[in-house]
Amino acid sequence: MVKAGVAKDIEMPKSEIEALAKQCMVLPDYKGNPRVATETEIIELVEDSY
Repeated sequence: MVKAGVAKDIEMPKSEIEALAKQCMVLPDYKGNPRVATETEIIELVEDSY
């Protein structure tokens, strides 16, 4: 499996992942997704991009 490395590519510190996940959950279109991700799922997704 090839990982995109997006978070690493933009040099986002791993220490900011939790804050990013929380901020994603307050975007106006967040709940408009067919499947709304939990904070834990968002954190896992971003961690997987490293």
